[in-house]
Amino acid sequence: AGQKCSACSRVLVDERVASTFLKRFSKATEDVVVGKAHHRETQINPLISSREKQRLLSMEEEILKEVQDFGGKVHANRLGGEFPGHSVGPLVVELPSSRAFIQDSFFQQELFAPVVHVVTYKGLDEAIRLFNATPYALTGGIYAGSQDDIDFLSQGMECGNLYVNRPNTGARVGVEPFGGFKLSGTGPKAGHGDYVKAFMVKSSEERRATKSQIISSPKNCKDRKEEAKDENFTWAKPLSIKPFERGRLLARFLGSFDTFGSFPKLEHWLTTELEGLIERKGPNLAIPGQLSYNDFHLPRKNVILLAKAFESQFCSHTLLSLVAAIAAGSSLNIVSDSKSDLAPWAQAADHLFKAGLPKTALCLGSLSPKGLKLLLGDSKISACIFHGSLESFERWIPFLYPGTPRPKHLRRICHPFDGGDPSLDDYPDRVLQFIEIRSFAVNIMRYGAPLELDFSQMEKDLP
Repeated sequence: AGQKCSACSRVLVDERVASTFLKRFSKATEDVVVGKAHHRETQINPLISSREKQRLLSMEEEILKEVQDFGGKVHANRLGGEFPGHSVGPLVVELPSSRAFIQDSFFQQELFAPVVHVVTYKGLDEAIRLFNATPYALTGGIYAGSQDDIDFLSQGMECGNLYVNRPNTGARVGVEPFGGFKLSGTGPKAGHGDYVKAFMVKSSEERRATKSQIISSPKNCKDRKEEAKDENFTWAKPLSIKPFERGRLLARFLGSFDTFGSFPKLEHWLTTELEGLIERKGPNLAIPGQLSYNDFHLPRKNVILLAKAFESQFCSHTLLSLVAAIAAGSSLNIVSDSKSDLAPWAQAADHLFKAGLPKTALCLGSLSPKGLKLLLGDSKISACIFHGSLESFERWIPFLYPGTPRPKHLRRICHPFDGGDPSLDDYPDRVLQFIEIRSFAVNIMRYGAPLELDFSQMEKDLP
């Protein structure tokens, strides 16, 4: 069908070249061949059904009204043209950048059709904000001649597959492992060896061997329940510390806060292997003229640790999930509706700050039961670590998966009762739970010649 999940639906263009680009782009849409799928010359296939065609045609008036009401422009419109069967033609409209941040704008919606919204930007920072404004994060692309611009943009673009100077569709098994996040998926990459882990559950023997140990609560933490009152909650900010420094501060934290128990293997891993896990470029299948690799620099944002009573004790699963979130670079927010349940984690936070964690990267929130439930309904939350008993977890499930009308993420929930969670010694997999893995496909061909030449190999080949 002429509907493709990875097809481009939004184009962000530098305002300095927008006029020239739009003239060429709108002209190109006039020549696009729309027709039957089995005809060789067809470039846009029919939609999957007549209902889909009617759905899209009924939206046309609303799309054009938004353009008119907010000072946009229609650059090409062949949507309702005379085409066979369920086919529709391309529609290209331009909107002001302010509309990109409005939830009800068609810029933010997945129309699943040959409709492209164009928005101009003034600088690269604005370009990244515009790119990340939608709740979808499947594919994206960069067309640029400056390597500095490519490096800057790719650091902040939130999408599962990122294509550089090549079409942003056409992922191949093993070469461009495919999968998005936010509302475009939960992260696993189809066509990659790690994909199978999304479907694995430990056997009962493995579960018994890696069962979370219970660790005594720090001294001076009250066992008496004390209900919290609502306070102004401030979300933690992204962690800007490099992976090597994150590993060192977490090792200092574990070493100094021995109330939690001893984790010498984890301390060693954090200082020797964490940086390599995140900084590496995980190679995918190599093909001529393209760099293909997985990137691990983008952490999940707005991670919540929900602290509930767990026999007034810590459990190693929760502790390691907290460490893994910080190791990944996530901003962490520890919340509870009980001051006594929050108290041991407040002590842990103090030790983290003393170890070097910026105070802006971890926030504690003491809220009323009603306030906590409202907070858990926030669409910004991308992951939740639950600390509490199984009975308590079952009571809080409706609030951990709130069914928000306009969510921004498909949440990952980490808790001690899930057989699919990593074992206590699976440090890399535990950290990767808090990383949005992106597959890069970088074109290194120009006019049929590779841009990167291995001169050392060429010299060896010379007679």
